[in-house]
Amino acid sequence: MLTTVAYELDADHYATLLKRNQQRLMRQRSSWTRRVVYQATLIMVFVAVGLLVSEAWLGGGEGKWPALALLVGIVVLGVQQARLQESMLRRIAEGSCLVRGRRVLEIKDDGLRWASDEGASFVAWPAIRSLETANDDLLIYLDDVSFIPVPASAFASHAEQADFVALLRQRIGGAAVPTGTPAATVPRDLPVAGVGSAGRPSGWRAFLQYLRLGLRLAAFLPLPSRLPSASWSQFIALTALGIVLPVVEALLRVGPDGVFSEEGLPGALFHVPMMLFAAWGVACLARRQRQTLALLTLLAAVQVAVEALYLLLFHAVGAATDFLPREWRQAIDYLPPWWVALAFAGAAIRFLGLPAGRSLAVVAVAGLLLGLPASVVYHDRSLWIEAHDEEASGDFERKHLSLVAEDAFYLQPRLLERELAALKPGRPGVTDLYFVGAAGYSRQDVFMREVRSVAELFRERFATEGRSVLLINNPKSVAESPIASATSLGLTLRRIGAIMDRDEDILFLFLTSHGSKDHKFALDFWPMRFNALDPRRLRELLDEAGIKRRVVVISACYSGGFIDALKDDNTLVIAAAAPDRNSFGCSNEADFTYFGKAYFDEALRQTYSFVEAFEKARPIIAARETREDFPESDPRLYLGEAIRQPLAAFALARQVASTQPTAANARLPAVAGGKYDELLSLFAVPDQARQLGRHCLHEMSLVAPGQLVKSQPDYFGGLGPDSPYWVELVAAYQRYAEGLCSAANSETALREVYRDLWREKLAERDMDAALKLFRTPAGRRWVAAQNEVAREAPERIGETRTPLLAQALRRLQAEQARILESYRREAERRGAQAAAGQARP
Repeated sequence: MLTTVAYELDADHYATLLKRNQQRLMRQRSSWTRRVVYQATLIMVFVAVGLLVSEAWLGGGEGKWPALALLVGIVVLGVQQARLQESMLRRIAEGSCLVRGRRVLEIKDDGLRWASDEGASFVAWPAIRSLETANDDLLIYLDDVSFIPVPASAFASHAEQADFVALLRQRIGGAAVPTGTPAATVPRDLPVAGVGSAGRPSGWRAFLQYLRLGLRLAAFLPLPSRLPSASWSQFIALTALGIVLPVVEALLRVGPDGVFSEEGLPGALFHVPMMLFAAWGVACLARRQRQTLALLTLLAAVQVAVEALYLLLFHAVGAATDFLPREWRQAIDYLPPWWVALAFAGAAIRFLGLPAGRSLAVVAVAGLLLGLPASVVYHDRSLWIEAHDEEASGDFERKHLSLVAEDAFYLQPRLLERELAALKPGRPGVTDLYFVGAAGYSRQDVFMREVRSVAELFRERFATEGRSVLLINNPKSVAESPIASATSLGLTLRRIGAIMDRDEDILFLFLTSHGSKDHKFALDFWPMRFNALDPRRLRELLDEAGIKRRVVVISACYSGGFIDALKDDNTLVIAAAAPDRNSFGCSNEADFTYFGKAYFDEALRQTYSFVEAFEKARPIIAARETREDFPESDPRLYLGEAIRQPLAAFALARQVASTQPTAANARLPAVAGGKYDELLSLFAVPDQARQLGRHCLHEMSLVAPGQLVKSQPDYFGGLGPDSPYWVELVAAYQRYAEGLCSAANSETALREVYRDLWREKLAERDMDAALKLFRTPAGRRWVAAQNEVAREAPERIGETRTPLLAQALRRLQAEQARILESYRREAERRGAQAAAGQARP
């Protein structure tokens, strides 16, 4: 009977046997139910993709090309996966000693002897688990994974192979395991199924173990004693899960009405090449390049765990906005990449068993390739976003592109010319105050509101009517006010310097915006680019204007850096913060910054002295910053000796003027303030008054002389735009409209109306509960929302009412024209009749 066979095995044949063994293991390790479910799921996925492609393609929709690309991508991915598997098995086979030279397999009494030119190995009978023939090849299994291949070419016939297999089964079945004898001396480089190690979990079990391992490593816990097998399939699956998690979160947040955003793909995949570089770099550093895939799979598991934990933490922080410091909330965005970097570095050091010297290098590589790029490079990862909203798009254009609209672009120079032309010259013997307010930052409404409120305050208390100019960067004011730039500010200052009495009058310049550490005042109106305004440039603008007496108030972070450049004997400079400190309160929904509220809205309502108001405001600002856990801004003041006495004299003059009753004050009812005034202070009454005034002027413009002569050229008896008297007519109507709208919508009158109505509708005993509610975070948010509604409602109503009013006016004018034409014809007819009667003899 045949007991010895000799054979040679080529790489292709060996790769085929490896694939056969891998398929056998998959059948053994998955139940029939699991295989059916897997195949059914696969079929449903292909059917769903096919339906998606056919619907998009046959329906002619815009999504047909993305749908086809999705199908092609799935097919290509499947083909690449199959080719990758074939390639890996081929490389394993080519690198094995089993395909190098002639092999001899001999049946002995106590086991199998397996010899080649490189040496011999022995396998005891108890170490052999089973035999299998596949396509006439014989596979002798030592365990669930390792096997000895014997090709069909080793036998002369099928009968000879059958006898050899029968003898093997007889010897294996009758063998007893000797006590104390090793079960097997396994030949080196035995074939292994897949790429995992014998006995390690693979497939779905390994995937689930990697998810648990990722959570363990993200918590900086030590590695377990046994790790699941690493493979490219595991890495791809973990990476895909890390990409899918934010999509699932966005789907839950946005809802099913969202759309897929292909623009987010580069950002969603940004971390993948960084992970490849990091794993390869750490493996090279440890001189263990063969462990690159294992490190890469560990890194993918950590990435998934951190992504899931970050999403939970992000929503938890969002819910705790009122309780966490602002710095903590901002730091959350930078947490994930550095968390991944440190967790991976710790896992790699333990996995590779690196000494302390190389451990620091591993941490540096991980931080450089994983933490730093994701922290400094912006990458939008949003793959599921809200569907395009035409109304929101229109809002974006109104808010951010309003300045580049053609009408606004050409309107701005005329607005500045109008404001400068309307300035009144200084009065001999009277110290007049000229007010210039600049709101520099367009993306937050607080600066616009603040500068408007301060201008209104100065009009009421410092008589700046006709001597006030506002420069505002804000989309809502682009059709009403000149923009704030270094150029417009320079033109304004030069105009004031030309018409003021430089020896008597005083300039009050108020600048409010953001500031930078290098002491630059922000002039921003995207997408326009404005010249920088720093202390040196501001001093140049003031000097070029020839203005002698100056009060300059700058409300911005680090604004104290302007004082040294601006100070002289004729200048008072007030800064909201020290040169190295922040100022606070620039939230979009606020009406004032912290400094503006304390200095202008509180202190300057109690005194006419700019210096005394500063001393009153300092403790108010400090107390608020302490109460809200902000570092002290430390406002600064410089007072020149030569301007001290003129400012004191001006304050005294305003104090005396305020004691003289005016007709307007005589008409106002005397109303006690108290709690009703406190309630009134919460609401944006100045903004509402201005809004009503603007809409009044807009509606008055519909019946302005220019509009009337368009429809009826003879409306003014032949007086038209070509007449030298037309300018006087337009100016007279403008004064009438402004006077009417100002008187009908004054802030003082509006406050009195609100106060009286609240006293009528809300009893004083209920005021404590109302004020208590409004002092809470929820109450403050409600008040802010109510103020926004009050500001936007008239605008929305005006947008609806304007076309209706214009249409009604057109009908009225057409009716008037018809009546006038009938009257003209009747007059002509009567004139003709009278003439005919006189002509009779």
